Amino acid sequence: MADPNAACDLLFVTVGGQADTPTQACLRWAARQVVLLHSEGEKGTRNKAIETARRLGLGAGDCELRGIEDGKDPKCLYREVWLRLEKERGQQPSVMVDLTGGYKTMSAAAAAVGFLIPGARVSYVDTRQERLHGDQFWLETTVDVLTNPIEVFGDLDRRTATLLLKQHRFGPAALAWRSLADRTRRRSDAWRAGLAEGLNQAECLSLQPAANTLRRMRDDISKESHLEASAGKDPLASAPALAWLDARADGLARVAEIAGKGDPTQEHASLSKPAMLDLIAMLLGLARRRLDGGEADLAALYAYRASEATVQRRLTMRGYTVQDFDWERALNEAGAAEAPHRDRLLRRLQQVKEGAPLPALRPQVDRGLGLGILAHLLKDPLFDAKEVVVLQGIGKARNRSILAHGIDQIDGESARKLVDSAFEVFNRLLESDPDGPTSDLAHWKAALPPL
Repeated sequence: MADPNAACDLLFVTVGGQADTPTQACLRWAARQVVLLHSEGEKGTRNKAIETARRLGLGAGDCELRGIEDGKDPKCLYREVWLRLEKERGQQPSVMVDLTGGYKTMSAAAAAVGFLIPGARVSYVDTRQERLHGDQFWLETTVDVLTNPIEVFGDLDRRTATLLLKQHRFGPAALAWRSLADRTRRRSDAWRAGLAEGLNQAECLSLQPAANTLRRMRDDISKESHLEASAGKDPLASAPALAWLDARADGLARVAEIAGKGDPTQEHASLSKPAMLDLIAMLLGLARRRLDGGEADLAALYAYRASEATVQRRLTMRGYTVQDFDWERALNEAGAAEAPHRDRLLRRLQQVKEGAPLPALRPQVDRGLGLGILAHLLKDPLFDAKEVVVLQGIGKARNRSILAHGIDQIDGESARKLVDSAFEVFNRLLESDPDGPTSDLAHWKAALPPL
């Protein structure tokens, strides 16, 4: 009788020169539909397939006969199985491939294709038969579910997938781990697939989906790790890894909360929230990974925005609105109310030569102007005037990038200086920012949890 614990949607059974063996295979599995694979090139195998279906009482809705053009050519069997699976596209059926019947070539081909179908099981029914008065009787049957070679050779794919993760190539890593998880059904492979998918979403700035993916993965690990015999040995199921996943998911959710509102009037309120520190730390992490990967222009892009956000944050915490900057208040705070002194200072901030017309004061403060305001006008202790000149010079190099306003490519050294300077300014900001001591930013420094 069929084993109720061995139910499947599709049971592929190879049929050779007799009906007994495929019949035994069908009896052992509770299948929604049986697909009997017989060779068109071998005389009588179709009749044996028909006899098998008749013995089992299978009708057209329960059983399908598929003829293989040449039973000695594995490609013919591969093609028939593929065409049958295509009918189930989008359904993700559970699949069993049984090798009990059929000729050797067909059985070998069936095993090969079974091991390639994600989640499929490959089986063989071994029957002990005795003869009594010239007739054969089934006395005992045993079922062997064959181990997929991926259980052993999958370690080769696993090394490649792990390397992709450690190289921060999260998109390819997600594909590699998901393919591996579909074939092995290992929880540990599925966990890493989820990790790579979440981190890839974060790299693409799909912030809330990334937070949701990492939280779901963290919950899966918490629920399932006690079921896995080796969970205690898996570093991704360790307390430090789970803490990292919690922190990263929470950080992404905080950034998502202040980002993408589509309302410019909310920007000032967002700049003053603690999550702004998460945003800057996230951008700096992206910049460092791009720099390490040799992607100088992308590294400069992220670092420039991080340093600009640092300037915006500092001005906001000093009570200024960067979207509508209060020049009168800033000039009075600097004691620069007298016209000559005021003009000299404004020319210095906007880098206008003496004698040239002074341009209108911009109500929105960008990175370069914000650095000048903090260093020269407000005499902010975090921003040294000489250092600001260097920072502004590096910013001009970035402006010539293809990803900014020019058609040049940034060299690695310029990108490195920009990234290092952005880190330095942000670290100084954290020392005096009121939300700095309470912000959980350590996880942003590590691109990955323990693997």
